[in-house]
Amino acid sequence: MMNKLIKVIVFFIILISLVQILFPVYAAETVIDHISKPVIGEKAEDIGRNALGIIATIGMVVAVTMAIVLGIKYMTVAANEKADIKKSLIPYVVGAAILFGASGIVSFLANTITSLK
Repeated sequence: MMNKLIKVIVFFIILISLVQILFPVYAAETVIDHISKPVIGEKAEDIGRNALGIIATIGMVVAVTMAIVLGIKYMTVAANEKADIKKSLIPYVVGAAILFGASGIVSFLANTITSLK
């Protein structure tokens, strides 16, 4: 039991470290700032960019939460059930790749189109 607890703690420490390295926060604005701004008078592209930011943020939170849940399940289940968890990892990885890829592509296209104007 103590061995599993140590594994879970080490997993969380590594996960938190990776999140801090891969997703730096510069604290310029928060999602709440985007939500609380008045919509009246803003251009449609600003509204779309704000909506994209909110959706991407929510998707990233859900993806990280699912990674934590699947990691804990993988560490705590018996050996014969690990194959089932590995099977559920494939759709998760594909979904996360689509989420992050689509968000990046749409942001790139929006910046490119804006710079052409």
